[in-house]
Amino acid sequence: MRKLGLIIIGLLLFCKGYSQVNKQNRQIIFPDKELENSKFILIDKLLYQIDNDNIIDTIKIFKIPDWNDPGDFQKIQVILSSGKTYDIYNAGDWINIDSEDSVKFCKLNKIITNRLLITKISNEKTFLIILGYGYASKPGILTVLDLNKGNLKVKFRENFEIDELKDIDNDGILEIIGHTNYAEGGFGEETDSSYQATYSPFHVLKVKADSVITDDSLSMEYNNKNYVGFVGFLPDNVSEIVIFPKKGSSFKPYFKFVEGRKFPQATLRYLTKDELKVFSNEELRLMRNEIFASHGYKFSSKDLKEYFSKQKWYEPTDINMNEIYKYMNKYETVNIKLIKELESNQK
Repeated sequence: MRKLGLIIIGLLLFCKGYSQVNKQNRQIIFPDKELENSKFILIDKLLYQIDNDNIIDTIKIFKIPDWNDPGDFQKIQVILSSGKTYDIYNAGDWINIDSEDSVKFCKLNKIITNRLLITKISNEKTFLIILGYGYASKPGILTVLDLNKGNLKVKFRENFEIDELKDIDNDGILEIIGHTNYAEGGFGEETDSSYQATYSPFHVLKVKADSVITDDSLSMEYNNKNYVGFVGFLPDNVSEIVIFPKKGSSFKPYFKFVEGRKFPQATLRYLTKDELKVFSNEELRLMRNEIFASHGYKFSSKDLKEYFSKQKWYEPTDINMNEIYKYMNKYETVNIKLIKELESNQK
């Protein structure tokens, strides 16, 4: 009887130890107490070698049976051959890749499934990409995880509609190209019957060091090559009329996101004092007036008139200063004020 008691105690201690090890080997990404306590059913099981140990790992896809909100599945579980497990939760808006996108991404997807996308972004990095459910004018949450030899790291989790994965700057790393708002209408020249303006310009997400961020320069370059026009939104939901004219277009723009700008960032995002401190007073003056030039302002100052007349994108009009301020986006208005302040301080 005593032996039996010792055996039972030993088993209990073993089970407790095993449970603690198991807990240590389990990591939760995007913790959600409500989802963690939900009942899931397994709807798919995928096999892929994640941690480079030449042993196949497992990816399980789960769904909450009585889930009424949009979304095809609410949990992904990555189980490595080492026993390490990742539970990844999402509040219901993860969706399967539709048939059109499946065809588009099939050559890049390292696993045969329409649930998610596993692709080599570079020779060193493999990303797990999961699409989200979009509604109204807002795309769903795009989730990007770096598999990193089995050490999963979140790289991106924002509203984003992915259109293309392509190395557009030829550096051996794929860029993620898409929209922060839904595009409406088609692309093409104005003479093309499919042409319409859209709500959103392209955004190019660049993999830089340990993050995935919007690259203003690549975004501008990509838009110049692919867009005729867009109307509606700039980054951060700037809701005003904006039009992007492709070269050769006769579109009369309210706002020109033009090729060849020396300081395009002054139009695309808020600038900071720290980054502007490196510029001379002459450069700050040029940066500020480039904003006015992009709206077609006709300069009276000899040096500005001479400089901008040499820019291919510059199209002077009879628009007055008050009208230009009406057409500026929120970045330009704030940046002009900041640049003028720094110019005054340097005098």
